[in-house]
Amino acid sequence: MDAESYSRASSPLPGLDGSPFEEFRERPFESWVKRGQGTITAQGRFRMSDNLDEAKVFYIDIKGKAPVRIEVGFGDFHRFNLAYHVGTPIQLTGNSGEKNGQLVITKVTGVSSLFGNSKPGQANG
Repeated sequence: MDAESYSRASSPLPGLDGSPFEEFRERPFESWVKRGQGTITAQGRFRMSDNLDEAKVFYIDIKGKAPVRIEVGFGDFHRFNLAYHVGTPIQLTGNSGEKNGQLVITKVTGVSSLFGNSKPGQANG
């Protein structure tokens, strides 16, 4: 489409002309897990279970270790908007347990994105 401008933009839109667009680039992050008395804090990429029979089961992938399993009820799923964080690096804290030798979080007490919301054209942190 030939156009002088788009929506009053005064310069080419980032990424559309093949130039680098930082918001689409994976930023490095560390993954780890820490156990406290009755709690787990895990930092890593958050994902859904690959098993379709486990609709409310998520995992946090930890480099070099088994993933931390998250099995929560609808209240936590909804309150912390867990589906929003799928595919992104997060830090999640919750009540801990163990199931067949795997760390399991059964109640979420906190979740935060490692990189926050995207701000196109601005430095993120």
